[in-house]
Amino acid sequence: MKHQASMVKGGSDRSSSPVKKQRPCLLGPPSFTLWINAIVMSADISILTEHSMFNLLPKDAKFYDELEQLSDRVVSTAKQFESIVASFPNFDGQLRNIEQDRLATRKIFSESLLRLDQAFITPLDREDILSLITELYGVVDRVSELSQRFRLYKIKDLHPTLTSQAKNLSAIASELNGIIHGLRKKKKLKDLKPALDAVSGAMELVKRDREIFLGDLFADNPDPLEVFKKKEMHDLLEEAIERCEEATETLARVLLKNS
Repeated sequence: MKHQASMVKGGSDRSSSPVKKQRPCLLGPPSFTLWINAIVMSADISILTEHSMFNLLPKDAKFYDELEQLSDRVVSTAKQFESIVASFPNFDGQLRNIEQDRLATRKIFSESLLRLDQAFITPLDREDILSLITELYGVVDRVSELSQRFRLYKIKDLHPTLTSQAKNLSAIASELNGIIHGLRKKKKLKDLKPALDAVSGAMELVKRDREIFLGDLFADNPDPLEVFKKKEMHDLLEEAIERCEEATETLARVLLKNS
């Protein structure tokens, strides 16, 4: 009985203060470090593999063709308008040529927009392509609208600054065209610094001519209707020039991102 009581008592003691068993350390500090390193290396390999596979996927290079075609149309339109101003008041042939440029540009713009919607991978960021095709089409559209004013308004004479602004547009369009044709060659921003400086210099001339025009426009009590006509024509031309400048800025951003 004493033995049983002693066993009961002993059992009671063991139950009241149980021995805590330590769980084996399955992953000690060195093993944990190796485990983390393995995960990081695996992630790096996965990223590199994904990046490599992304680069191997075909990109639709047709966008380069369409950007170059749009840019060529901008140059053609600018040259035609410069010819209108130089041969004023004889300009019927140039009006037809500018309208043909506008229709062709609209067709290229629509096709490029559709391609942008359907393309899986594009050679440039989608928003940059959209900005470029929109700006280039806008240049041709503004010049086309301006050229029709010569026919609708029965303009008798031109302010001298319209001639100089037409030359500014042609100069900027030419530099812009050179930059766009260099896109597929993966040129860096520093390679195109002369062209960007030329555009910047031309924009200073645009600002100067604008101030001269506005200073002369309201001198000597002019006919209000003539003031309206001339100002609208200058505004349309400057909108076309500003579209060229915006396209140049977009191109500079593209080259900086892809350099």
